[in-house]
Amino acid sequence: MELTAEFWLQIIIYIASLSAFSGSITARIKYLERKQDKHNNVLERIAKAEASTVSAHQKIKQLHEDVQKINDQLSDKKRGGY
Repeated sequence: MELTAEFWLQIIIYIASLSAFSGSITARIKYLERKQDKHNNVLERIAKAEASTVSAHQKIKQLHEDVQKINDQLSDKKRGGY
């Protein structure tokens, strides 16, 4: 088997094609990694917002209970005639 110039040219073309293909895959993987990082950041912010919402709901509930106690006390005073 004789290794001609055409053979080596074909090998070089295959190697160049594989390198280009590998480069495009690497670029796509990096793009997807950046996209995944953005997604993860959104999830972290949502988790923080949910925790803050729970805290706010607890505060609102406590304030509602405090207002109810004050209203009950005022009602008791009114019935008692001050």
